[in-house]
Amino acid sequence: MRWTKIKHKDGRTLLEWEADRDDGAPDCHAWRSSLDAPETFTAALEELAAYVPEITQQPLSGEIHVSQVSFSYLGADRTLAAILSVQIDRTGGPAWCSNTPLALSEPKGEDDSIEACLSADCVEALEQLMREAEKLVRQEAAQGTLPFVKPVAKGKSKQAVN
Repeated sequence: MRWTKIKHKDGRTLLEWEADRDDGAPDCHAWRSSLDAPETFTAALEELAAYVPEITQQPLSGEIHVSQVSFSYLGADRTLAAILSVQIDRTGGPAWCSNTPLALSEPKGEDDSIEACLSADCVEALEQLMREAEKLVRQEAAQGTLPFVKPVAKGKSKQAVN
């Protein structure tokens, strides 16, 4: 499972990922919900706000909120890279909304410096968010079971309920 987007905004959650089929070709999947997201999921997303100044390499003032993470996997070794969609609530002014630059988990070439890469703590926070998103998809979160999916015989995929 390779996450491509994890988004939670205005009470709605959108999860997008790729998974390899049996023939090795990637298959795209999406999961949307307007149900309340579990606190562990929203906390994992909120934890990323602490890393926004590090990623942007800018001092930022105001309350930072992260609503979305877009993931890329670069090169043959599929190095993790991420872009965070952020909103900064500033006192006495309008909120500032932006995306962080694409940040790599490790250098990819001679021109990349380790200082420009995500810290180990930030990578761990991203991985925690991915684990929480996977719980939602795998129905392990407190929301219960997905109403439009029913299990079928062992070894076969789940089928949509009409």
